[in-house]
Amino acid sequence: MLHYSHHVRHSHAESSHRRAVAGFSLRHTPVIWVCCLLLVFLPSSLPVLAQTRLLDSLRAILTQYTDSSRYRILLSLCWESRAVDPLASITYGEEALQVAQKYGILADVSRTHRFVGVAYRNIGNYPKATEHIFKALELDEKSGDEREIGHSLNTIGRIFISQQKAQEASNYLERAFQLAQKVNDERLLAYCLLNMMQVRHLQGNYSESLGYGLRALKMWEKIGAKSNIAATYLDLGLQFKELANYQTALEYYSKALALFEELHQESDISTTKNRIGVIYLALEQITPARLNAEQAYNIAQSMQLRVQMKESLWILAETSSRLGNYKQSLEYYRVFKNMSDSLFNEESAKQSALYNAQYEYGQREQRIVSLEKDVQQQAFVRNMLIGMAVLLVIALLLFANRFRLKQRSEMMLARRAEELAEANTKLRTAQLEIAEQNRRLREMDKEKTQLLALTAHDLQNPLSAIQGVAEALHNESHDDTLVPATLVHTMSGVILDTAKRMFEMIVKIISADALETGKFSFDTSTFQANFIVTSVVDRFEQMALLKDIRITTDVPSTPILAYADQTATIEIIENLLSNAIKYSPKGKRVVVRLSEAEVLRTNHIWTREEWEKMQNGTAELEMESCTRIEIKDEGPGLTEEDKIHLFTKFAKLSAQPTNGEHSTGLGLAIVKHLTDAMNGRVWCESERGQGASFIVELPQAAQRKG
Repeated sequence: MLHYSHHVRHSHAESSHRRAVAGFSLRHTPVIWVCCLLLVFLPSSLPVLAQTRLLDSLRAILTQYTDSSRYRILLSLCWESRAVDPLASITYGEEALQVAQKYGILADVSRTHRFVGVAYRNIGNYPKATEHIFKALELDEKSGDEREIGHSLNTIGRIFISQQKAQEASNYLERAFQLAQKVNDERLLAYCLLNMMQVRHLQGNYSESLGYGLRALKMWEKIGAKSNIAATYLDLGLQFKELANYQTALEYYSKALALFEELHQESDISTTKNRIGVIYLALEQITPARLNAEQAYNIAQSMQLRVQMKESLWILAETSSRLGNYKQSLEYYRVFKNMSDSLFNEESAKQSALYNAQYEYGQREQRIVSLEKDVQQQAFVRNMLIGMAVLLVIALLLFANRFRLKQRSEMMLARRAEELAEANTKLRTAQLEIAEQNRRLREMDKEKTQLLALTAHDLQNPLSAIQGVAEALHNESHDDTLVPATLVHTMSGVILDTAKRMFEMIVKIISADALETGKFSFDTSTFQANFIVTSVVDRFEQMALLKDIRITTDVPSTPILAYADQTATIEIIENLLSNAIKYSPKGKRVVVRLSEAEVLRTNHIWTREEWEKMQNGTAELEMESCTRIEIKDEGPGLTEEDKIHLFTKFAKLSAQPTNGEHSTGLGLAIVKHLTDAMNGRVWCESERGQGASFIVELPQAAQRKG
């Protein structure tokens, strides 16, 4: 488990903030002026007593003002409280933004957003942190201040590191590092190096990560920032821990803890004790591991630091398990799992991705505008050069022989025009082809992303279930008594059911991919549809009985032949019947019907004359027989919006499984692909609240043979 010190990660240049505060204080009371001078001249890691007195002075001053003068004081309190009390920092920052909006204050608003974003990140609220920091970046880019842009980019990189997104973090950090070098900001350079260290850590490149960390440590020692030095010790210890050099890791953690305790930075003390607990756990020293975790948890709970609480709970769960207290371990793990879900939920990731996409879209729009200007300028220069060349040629031709050269020039110009027209046509064709390829690539990339996200999300719960049962069996095997056979039977049944579910998911994903890429081979033949339908229904009887659902079949006794791929037909019926059971409430009925039907010839191209005759009733319609399979359920039915996206991959429909069953969103898409490939058709007839009927029509053997 990885946690990061909010001091090292905070990418604001403290000195610039203090200069701004000092400028404000000269217009107010001597007390404010003295406090702001302390902000300017004291180092970034203020002694605890001085910092406490400064905060007390700022709070006392704040009560004396009710107008726009509160803004700078609130901004100072937000900055100075970020380490000792993140919740208070958020309160001060939010109030500062309200004052700025009320009085139309523009100065340092981006910095206020950044301070608030860092405070939200420190308590583990990543959606709010992302919102404020991207707002800071937007304001900084409008102002054009490259130093502030670099700080915002670096802080955004930290947000993505906290969410375990190494590539997105790297994109922002590289830009921040370039700006830091350009404006020669040593503090920003040190922050970037330390954050790049964490990116390499996430990528598993621990040797390169150590290199970045040692460079950052050297810079922080030069600057003299104790808090940042301590945080660098903390992250260096983490790299040695990953390299299994536990003794060196413990030494760095001890150095960090001593500095954090000296500075009274409770949040970082909690983080450090958690990491020390992890080291002791790796060394099988359970008692000190548990003691450090309990101390870290008490601090984190008092400050509402969810990330540190989560790490402490994991250590406490592990130590309880190793001490044989499995009930307590399970309770710790349950709370840990709930907290993990709240910290790294899908909505949080979506919001970060949304802000990232919006920002990249804005950047792309700016590049497009710039390219359009360049193209216009190049076109102007090109036209000027072409015009000058044409004038020069005409002048030379007229000088030599006006009439003769005039005729020749006209011929040359005509030929040139044809060549240019042909070249422009080819260029336009190439552009259209490239645009179409790009569109297809974007669609494929989107589908791959959806498929990976779906697979990762859907396989998580089955794997967790298998792991939990396996761990329970493993733990039971260490007891002196034998494991009861009933318990083994029950747990193995859970493993078997979960594995079957995972296998079904994987088969559907492979089938969808095979159909998309054309790797699915069809073996068309003539077969009796009666036997196929009844055999599939027999296999699903048990699944229906579990939900008290009755399957009624209407299959003629006379053979009905179909001309299609037998395996594909079975898969179509299985998908539709599985969905009917899955989306039907308990105690309902599912009807499976097999019949013959007469339809218009599907492979006939109608001429205009034939169509007019058919409308006038003077032409006889050409019909053909087909095999029709209908599966009707008594579920919630489908809305008109559902019907539009019904047979698309990953479609999100209003209807949901009635007993918590799993759905990949691929079944109906596979049905559609298979049916189309066999020259058949499939559709749905449904009204909201009236159930749904899925009908599949396949060619008949007689039609194909005739």
